[in-house]
Amino acid sequence: MAYSIRPSYFSHIYPHVEKRAEKVHAIVYDKCNYSCGFCNIKERDSSEFYSYDTEEFVYVVSQLLMQGNAFKFTGGEPTLNPKLIDDMEVIRDLGGFIYLDTNGSRPDIVGKIIDRKLVDVLAVSLKGLDFVTAQHTSQCINKSLCWDNVFKSIKLGLNAGIPTIVTHVYDASVTEAAILSFFKLFSRVDNLFLKCNNLFYEKHSDSTLHRIEDNELIHRVQRVLDTMPLLRGHVIICNSEECITDYTYIRTL
Repeated sequence: MAYSIRPSYFSHIYPHVEKRAEKVHAIVYDKCNYSCGFCNIKERDSSEFYSYDTEEFVYVVSQLLMQGNAFKFTGGEPTLNPKLIDDMEVIRDLGGFIYLDTNGSRPDIVGKIIDRKLVDVLAVSLKGLDFVTAQHTSQCINKSLCWDNVFKSIKLGLNAGIPTIVTHVYDASVTEAAILSFFKLFSRVDNLFLKCNNLFYEKHSDSTLHRIEDNELIHRVQRVLDTMPLLRGHVIICNSEECITDYTYIRTL
């Protein structure tokens, strides 16, 4: 159970955050309960990760705060980390702004984090548009873990008034009908944002997946939005890897 901590790495994905141009420190957990074909966490070298004790973690966070106050817990799946809440409390006590990037499989942990006011932006990755595709993508046969719990986690964030970003990843097989189905899963809520990701990275655990070329994902999302104008301003597109580290590449439609 270890972290790869990357200073000033991520861009802010929440479009209304203050000081959006500043970078977000990455705190990447090394374990996950899914095996998604588009993810490369399990391809990474274990030497990237280090098990920090509390004193070491406090010191690292204190140093990073000199560069910026935003942190993102991601993975892997950060809610599997038994020290997650303690580590979030360290950052909160030192005045940090916190993203939680989760697959939503642990609403029990998400709920505790929300109750303790330890998260400023909740991002939940939806692995499919129905249970069957979510099961296939996540390689998780447990319906509660890959479907029911995900919506519970999303609902917890929305009910608490926390900006909640629901992400779905698309590859070259995407259709406008699939994008429409994603949008129709949710009612329009002020603190809900729907994020469409193109396939990132060259290597994936599923080598049959391929990214959507050029700006085709953006064009398809725009056409779908023409039929659902109430969602305008609440759809985020990450079309390329540059979005990960440079917010100017992120489109909000």
